Formats: sequence, C-alpha cells, structure tokens
Amino acid sequence: MATILDDIERGDIGAVEAALEAGFVPDTPVGDDGDLALCWAAAYGQVDILRTLLEHGATVDLAPAHGMGGPALSDALFENQVEAARLLVGAGAATDFAAAAALGLLDIVRAHDESDGERWSAFLSACKTGEIDVVRYLVPRGIDVAIYPPGDEWGGVGASGLHWAAAGNHVALVHYLLDAGTPVDIVDDTFANTPLGWALIDGAAEAADALRAAGADESLVK
Repeated sequence: MATILDDIERGDIGAVEAALEAGFVPDTPVGDDGDLALCWAAAYGQVDILRTLLEHGATVDLAPAHGMGGPALSDALFENQVEAARLLVGAGAATDFAAAAALGLLDIVRAHDESDGERWSAFLSACKTGEIDVVRYLVPRGIDVAIYPPGDEWGGVGASGLHWAAAGNHVALVHYLLDAGTPVDIVDDTFANTPLGWALIDGAAEAADALRAAGADESLVK
C-alpha cells in the first residue's frame, strides 16, 4: 500500500497536501522502518514538499528512531540536495561544521576550532558541493590532498576530495585540487576507480575533460 513517502518520492505535492489536510501529522513515523516525511523530502530534494511539511509543523531536527540517517539536513547533504539543505538551515536546522562547509558558510567555518576528523569531514563535504573557498581555507589547516582521509570518510567509500569534485562537475575545484597535489589517477578504496571514472559515471563532462587534460589514464577507469 502506498504511503506519503511514496508521494514524496514522486514529488506529488497535491497528495502530500491532501494527507496533511486529512490529519497526517508530519512527525509521524511512516512505513515498516518508521521513516520521517521531512527526511524523505530532504533526501529526494523535494523542496516544495519540504516547505509544506515545515509549514505544517514538521520538526526540523527530528531524526528517525531507527537511527539510519537523519535529521533532514544530514539526509539532504548526503544526497547532495543543496537547495533543500539551504531551506532547512533557513528554517533553523542545527548546522554542524561539515554542514556549514558543504553550504559555503565560511563565517561559521572560520569561527570553529575543529579537530582533525572534523576538518576532513568538512573538506570532503565542501568538495562534494563544490565550495572552493571553504576548501581553500581548510587545506592549509591540515588537509593532505594526496591521501585518503583517515577514519570514517564521507560516504564511507575511501575516496579523495578530487573524486567528489569530479563527480559533481566542479571544474574550478578539480583544477585547484590537482594544482595542490592530488594525484590525477588516485583510486578510491571501494570501487577501485579514479576521479575520471567517477566523472564519467556521473556525466560530469567538463570535469572529465579537465582530468584528461591533466593526464588522467583512461585505462584505469572502471
């Protein structure tokens, strides 16, 4: 049986509004896993639905009880839904160091005395969204762009900042990371693929061209 989560995934704002008018409470866990409508809308980048749920009282920082993902801001950024993330921040979502980096909130980033782990997380978050000014700030503070980040890296795939920048087609950031010393054919730990491979998979044509111009080896692409 279809749920409001299915309506959100499809972007059917009319069905969501009908459910709300019929008495659906936005913070109600839905489905067998107890997912939350706001987190679902954030992950799928359904900005209009997100706004509607917030207007109907959804709690912006609520996370599902199952502990798999959430709150909504984390889900939006994990799926690179930047517009949705900005809406949530504007609605008062708690913004940690990595989230501030991903959204280019440089004043927040500069004001934080981060740990090494926080710095790596913020660096990778900013690479994923293409926030080059944040990356330029973080690299001199202790980021070795030529290696993988230690610990639990963003996305859990053992990838470099160059991988994320390439996949996002952030060409200026690709050039910066290459100039800063990232090996053009650095290989991620999970898929054994290069930044060029990531760019090609994600249809990031301009980034792929930049990597080829820098000497990327097409024979290493998975």
